[in-house]
Amino acid sequence: MLKIEKKDAFKDASFDVFARYTAISNQFLIMNNGKILNDAKCSVFKTFDSGDWAVRGTESGQVVLFKILDDHGLLAKSWDGHFNSVNAIAVPISENGFYTAGNDGCICYYSLSTLKMESWNAHSAPIISLYLSKGVSLQNSCVWSLSLDKKCKVLVICC
Repeated sequence: MLKIEKKDAFKDASFDVFARYTAISNQFLIMNNGKILNDAKCSVFKTFDSGDWAVRGTESGQVVLFKILDDHGLLAKSWDGHFNSVNAIAVPISENGFYTAGNDGCICYYSLSTLKMESWNAHSAPIISLYLSKGVSLQNSCVWSLSLDKKCKVLVICC
């Protein structure tokens, strides 16, 4: 069974589960029967507004999804999403998946229903920020990305 253990004990139990995971996101070790699977340094960490999921991006480009509400932080899935550091994570209002962006200039989408990843080469330099908005029609959504190539691009997703 996969589980998460903290390097250092978290002393203040008055924080809710979201604050605990955010506060110690840099200290997670992913363990499998006592063996360390991933001790990569966390570059970005985000919890879903519903509190069901948490996503961790590492400096090595790995993206890790945790089920935090029902399963107390158990590893749900891990992807090699980027070739270098993950810089941003964005979650749509529907919470049916999430987007990441990294130093490789790519935007990746991860579906929670299929646990599959889709990738787009969006920029020629590292992406430093992601923003999600509704598109022109209610069936479209837009992924805005800002990069060190001095460009802001919009990826329109048709649903």
